[in-house]
Amino acid sequence: MKREPRSSGYASRRTISRRVFIAGAAVLAASPVFAQSAPTLAFIAPDGSGDGLCLEQPAAFERLGDLVKAVGAGGTVYILADRGDYLDRPAVEIAAGGTAGAPVMIMGADSSLQPARAVIVGNRVHWTRPADESGAVNAEEFGGGTAFFFGRGASHLHFSSLSFVDVGRIFDFSGQKENGITIEDVDFVNVRDGLVTEEGSELRDVVLRRFSGVGFSKKAIRIHGRSHGWLIENCELDSGWQFGDNFAVGIELNDTANDVVVQGGFTINCLDTQDGDPERYWNADGIASERGNHNIRISDHRSSGHSDGGYDLKSEDTVLIRCISHDNKRNYRIWGGIGSEPSRLEDCQSLTPRARGGIGATAHLWLPGIGDAGEAAASAIFIGGKLADANPGSAAVYADGNSIVVHFIDADLSGLGKRDTLLEGEGHWSTVIVGSASDPDLSQISTNSRVASIEGFSRTLLLEADGQASWRLVDVPADAGYTILGADLTTAPAPAGTSSTITVQARGSNGRTISKPLQIDVAANPVGPGTALAIVFSGADGTTSAQDRVGLNTIEFSGEAAIQDGAVRFNRGDDFITIPDSENFSFEGPFTIDTEVMLDNPVEEGGQDIVSHWGDASRQRGYVLRTEDEGTLIFAWTYDGSDQNMSLIGGPALEAGRYYRVRIDRDEVGTVRLYVDGRMVGSKTDSGAAILNPALPLRISGRASGKYGANGQMRSLLINKGYALTGSDTGYQP
Repeated sequence: MKREPRSSGYASRRTISRRVFIAGAAVLAASPVFAQSAPTLAFIAPDGSGDGLCLEQPAAFERLGDLVKAVGAGGTVYILADRGDYLDRPAVEIAAGGTAGAPVMIMGADSSLQPARAVIVGNRVHWTRPADESGAVNAEEFGGGTAFFFGRGASHLHFSSLSFVDVGRIFDFSGQKENGITIEDVDFVNVRDGLVTEEGSELRDVVLRRFSGVGFSKKAIRIHGRSHGWLIENCELDSGWQFGDNFAVGIELNDTANDVVVQGGFTINCLDTQDGDPERYWNADGIASERGNHNIRISDHRSSGHSDGGYDLKSEDTVLIRCISHDNKRNYRIWGGIGSEPSRLEDCQSLTPRARGGIGATAHLWLPGIGDAGEAAASAIFIGGKLADANPGSAAVYADGNSIVVHFIDADLSGLGKRDTLLEGEGHWSTVIVGSASDPDLSQISTNSRVASIEGFSRTLLLEADGQASWRLVDVPADAGYTILGADLTTAPAPAGTSSTITVQARGSNGRTISKPLQIDVAANPVGPGTALAIVFSGADGTTSAQDRVGLNTIEFSGEAAIQDGAVRFNRGDDFITIPDSENFSFEGPFTIDTEVMLDNPVEEGGQDIVSHWGDASRQRGYVLRTEDEGTLIFAWTYDGSDQNMSLIGGPALEAGRYYRVRIDRDEVGTVRLYVDGRMVGSKTDSGAAILNPALPLRISGRASGKYGANGQMRSLLINKGYALTGSDTGYQP
């Protein structure tokens, strides 16, 4: 195998010697045996120069493709193993094969035609496996040519008893649509890729059995394109810590590859160092699948020693059985289960995750949730098996985003040691349930089957069942705009008069599910266009409830907050009011916040938050109406949650015990104005960009952390999304 220029990397069809091919074809055509009938056996030797039709006249290695065509269905081409190694041979194209039930056998054998490993040595830079990870080497420049590449017609081929050493690629099916390929009892040392398919490939009905090796810098097995129907059995794949080729993966699925079974074997020691940069993410996985892959079954397999995931699976309909993931940064990275069916791990083990470098926390199970782009949240069900950590510190479950779901059913978690929580991460509304298959079934979902919503707005409602449950949507398109965050269902905005039906699924602690259809009816806004919240706090003194006149929101009183003198009274401590977060409180353009409020004493150390959609942590700071220490009124907001990019408008110092009408609005050109009793007291022109909508409740008195509570009363609160109700420097008549 001649080394190819770095720009191309591998031998192409043009590297085949045309003279060798033509000469070989002429010999075959002239052969009297071939002229009478097709041969069933052919032979290849390192020093072969004959026609290959008998053991005494073996052909050269370059003639393999011709001989495969010559022997045809049911024939065998022996690559003789006891006459020396096959050193640095050019790439061989195979563009012929057998038929279903009668493949062409291509096998290593000794001179008595008993199976024996024929050794094929390429021109990749020689490498010896280091004793441990500290001896890892950069293989980016190792190069190496291709052993076999395949053309049209290369179906029903059976390879066995072969060894490859120092080769770039072994089997290259790039762009081919073939079927019936079996590779068994084949091993390798030091390759870039083992078996390759790519986006244009469709390789069907493939068996890889005991295809094993040490040392690969890219992918040992690539299942890409529309390839499907693969069995990978007892393949033992050790990357040997080769790095530099954009990270190694033992078995990788991409594009729409599907119906793949992995049984037994292992993938170990895949490494990515990102040039040693500790501020970048170090990849390299044992088994990886991408979005678009589905129906994946992995059983009795071990994956360990990788700088990223033992199993990094974005595929749907994915089941792991009796797998062991050990000593990886994230033992199981589960991206799938975004619909009604979670990824399943049955009797699997997760043991002692360990980071080797780069950013990213260690975890037994890592799942992505709903993020800024609205991606669907992953879910997993872990049945039986165990999680154990010899050096506690890794997250049991790490949620990277909102609303992931994990069920542990009869799983042994005792090896995790004592810990405050099974769930860590950066998201919210995630659900982790520990249960048993013997737990009682859920029997009903009590949420009302008819849901009233308002034109142009989403509606958030609490989903409830008669037991502990996780929640998912069933048969709802991903782009339909419906979301579930924890137990909160948010409907999609729609025009007045429309009606639609969605189905919600509750999964109980035993893993079994029930479902219920909900009908969403959309009515006209009873208050006015764009009004997302309209509360008038009225009623008998001591009342601890209030109604949103729009009908979209639930108002929750906490502590001793209550109605008094036609207003809600709140105190600086634990007396406050919350309204669950909603996309309706997210301001992408014009908006209005309007309230009538009185503070007992506007001067307080640290200031007082009157209305806040604001948290103390970065990415939680949205907007807040408050008074500063000296009693000065301000409105502050951010676009990214950071203090460094905070905008604010200052107003007057408020008097104690006096009601004020306070309004904030932003017009269509991006001017934000603050009004007090109808007079514009300050303004700021911004870009009109979306103000951050934090994953926190809207709150009257204080913020989510409990800090900066206010002392006073509020008569009303209105929020309008889409309209600046004043939008004028001259103010308005209250």
